Amino acid sequence: MSDFTILVVHCPKPEYEDRIHKYKDKRYKIINCYDRDLLTDEELEEHHFMWNAKKEHRKKVVSCYKSHLQVWEYIIENDLKNVIVLEDDAYIKDDMWEELEKLRDFNHFCYIGGSLGWKLTSKTGIDDVKDFNKRRRKEIGDNLKKGEINLIKTEDRWRIGHTLGLYYPDATEVFRIKEALLENQEGRKKRPIDNELILLQKIGIINYFFYPAISVLNLPDAKNGFNGSYMMSTQEFY
Repeated sequence: MSDFTILVVHCPKPEYEDRIHKYKDKRYKIINCYDRDLLTDEELEEHHFMWNAKKEHRKKVVSCYKSHLQVWEYIIENDLKNVIVLEDDAYIKDDMWEELEKLRDFNHFCYIGGSLGWKLTSKTGIDDVKDFNKRRRKEIGDNLKKGEINLIKTEDRWRIGHTLGLYYPDATEVFRIKEALLENQEGRKKRPIDNELILLQKIGIINYFFYPAISVLNLPDAKNGFNGSYMMSTQEFY
């Protein structure tokens, strides 16, 4: 596992400075995010938001999006292999580091942490969010292969959300994901990075996740983030 590169996308603003302390392990490498204060109004206009989203929130969302693209460029420019990308409200569980070895010879993008979620609103009322939370999430989880890479089955009306733990085998795969994302954006406004990756799941560009989660949330950090009100009350997050 010594040759895995663990990149942590960190926002060096005062409100997030406490997050850095959980990365004392030398295997973590901190990458500062795109500075939201450098964003122009024109850049914000390129992205889709709810009509009532405040400007500061919009800046944070776009900064997160651009930070992931910057990390992609870093991986490509340095021709990195076996890369894990975490956001700074997440970390790798102490008892899950060895599970990374199962990804070493896997040549595709793979989630190693995130949320197993309800996918789309049903016009018929079937498979609604209440039904998903009460029944289907457990049903799906019971049928997953434990300690292995699993297929994301968007045709069954579920997907993996959030970008708290991502595996990239090499620069070639990063380039493939990047090109697919840019092509899929043609003719529309950009979405938050986690939503963009969900859209790539929908068209079969992204297909895999490791179960159970290798990277998990630090709940206090997650709840104090800009999407904190949407966070689940579980560290595991699948």
